[in-house]
Formats: sequence, C-alpha cells, structure tokens
Amino acid sequence: MLSDDNTILYCNNGFSCIVKQPIEKLIGTNIQDIVSPFHSAIFEELLSFGRKGEGSKAGEINFLTAEKTIVPTFMSVNSFLKEDLKTTFLVITDLTLHMEEDVKRYTANLEREVAERKKVEDALKSAQKLLTSVTDTSSDAIYVKDLQSRWLFANPALEHIAGKPVSELLGKTDADVSLGTLSKDQI
Repeated sequence: MLSDDNTILYCNNGFSCIVKQPIEKLIGTNIQDIVSPFHSAIFEELLSFGRKGEGSKAGEINFLTAEKTIVPTFMSVNSFLKEDLKTTFLVITDLTLHMEEDVKRYTANLEREVAERKKVEDALKSAQKLLTSVTDTSSDAIYVKDLQSRWLFANPALEHIAGKPVSELLGKTDADVSLGTLSKDQI
C-alpha cells in the first residue's frame, strides 16, 4: 500500500521476501528507491494509470533486492478512494519461480528430444552398417545416381566390373566418365 508520494505504508512478508529486506525497513521507504532504474518509467506509467481510478493496470517490473540484484515481477496497480483518503495498492508477484519452472520444463523437453534424436541416430547408424555390409559383400554392382545421372554411391563390385575406382565415379555424370566396355544397359 502506497501513499501519494510513493511511500510504502504497508507491505506483507511476501514483498519483504521478494526484495530481501525486513518489513520494518520497507515501511516508510519510497518504493521508487527499490524499482530498477531501467523500469522506473514503466513503473510511473503503471502508477499514474492505476491512481486515476479507471481500473487496474499491470505490467512487468524489476525490483532491486538489498544486495542490488534484480528480481523480475508482475505488478498490478489499483486505487482506493474513500472520502478524502486515497490509497494505491500494488499486487506484486515474483516471476523468478515461474521462470525457474519454465526452465525446468524446457530442460526436460530438451533432454527428451536429445534422447529421441540419439535413438534415431543410433538406428540410422545400425541401418547404415547393415546396408554397407550388404552392398560391400554383394557380387552384384550396386549404385545410386541422382536425377541428373550423377553418381552418388557405388559398391566395390561395380569397381571390379567397370575397372575403375569408385572414387573416380562419385559426383560425376555418365557423360563425364568412361566405363570402358560397359554399355549403358549394363549400368
């Protein structure tokens, strides 16, 4: 609860814990002394709107602890007017706990995703080993070309049949390489 000059008239233990100062020290203090300088303009805007009595206004405000560390909060401002007494009420929620929960959820999701990717990678490596084993031991020529007839893969049997090292074929098109006596039908 604030006076018109932003002096803290009352605060509860929750706010005391947020800014890590005893209630006795906070009461009588100007609240702007514990608002982060980077948020003072936003704080003033929220107070100004809330004090007009046209409803509540809320936003994120960083407060400073006794050690001058920043605490992210969500603050709403309301005014109470009865006869000549006008008081401003602030409801302040520490966002640190919410952020910690978000980080824990994000970390858990990330760890789950990493574990799933590891399983997929392991499965791909196993499939690749099996495919390599099959193609390397086959007496048949096995190869892969793309739509432009570039050689992407060839097994050792093709090397034996074509009489050329596979390394001379990879990345080249049929027009770029001569396969000796092999006809296009044999490839």
